[in-house]
Amino acid sequence: MKQHLNDIIGWLRRMEDLAFHYYQESADRFSAPSPLLSFLTQMAMDKAWRFHLMGSAKELLRGFELQGGPVIDIDAETWQNVELPLKKGFHKLKQDTLQQTDLVESICRAEFSEWNEIFLYVLDICREYSRTFEPVLHILRDHGRRIESLMEDLPDDLRCYRSHQNRPGLWEYRLLIFDRKGPSAALFARLLAQFGPVVMVSGDREALDEIRRQLYSVVVCNVDTLQGNGTDFFDRIHHADPELAQRILLLAGDVSAELESYCKTHNLPIIRKPITISQFQKAVRRMLEESIDVIG
Repeated sequence: MKQHLNDIIGWLRRMEDLAFHYYQESADRFSAPSPLLSFLTQMAMDKAWRFHLMGSAKELLRGFELQGGPVIDIDAETWQNVELPLKKGFHKLKQDTLQQTDLVESICRAEFSEWNEIFLYVLDICREYSRTFEPVLHILRDHGRRIESLMEDLPDDLRCYRSHQNRPGLWEYRLLIFDRKGPSAALFARLLAQFGPVVMVSGDREALDEIRRQLYSVVVCNVDTLQGNGTDFFDRIHHADPELAQRILLLAGDVSAELESYCKTHNLPIIRKPITISQFQKAVRRMLEESIDVIG
């Protein structure tokens, strides 16, 4: 079912609250002075701050209905990546069977998931209506590196974060996002950064200039950005780079019958908005694996 922005904010607040209690009670359980205790205490403080930050976002956006609705949905895979590790760890804590390695592993699984990207997406929407959140955005964008820095003093056997980061593959790809500048474009760019350099453009001419200037592995196009029905634009891409024209991923809410027919004829995939993060990343990964425009 299509979610409203308030639903996503509510989910984020529940996750921050769950994590706060899990980290705080874990600090009580492993209370002997140690690097682990310092790590848990700081993480719990961060969660409390983020919970209240999302409360401020809720107040700012109260009664506001995002045109077209949010660009993403929270699906079962996001639940599995974020909520499940926290709940399983918390259950072990309550059963007094939680080991330190289990604790840090569950924190890393949740914190290095798409959780922070969704959090930033909401704050990017808020930023369009208030500058209140501007000073904290750079901190939140460096979320992963901040956790790494907090873990630096942990014993080697507890520093598991490297296994949960997106490692670069043997090849690096270059990706082009065609969307209006704003929260959705910023979210797509963050989600695709694991694959390689991402360039964002917001106009037809700018997109075509980029395609003529540089080789791209995949183009992600928000259909709402296109002028007219978009078929002329795709024809021009085909003229500029016929191979790339086979690797365009369209994100769309409403699709005209003409564009839908064009996409079927030219075998262009369409993901309907709101998207799920796992669906989006899997579709891009599949196209990249089929790509021959690989940047060494």
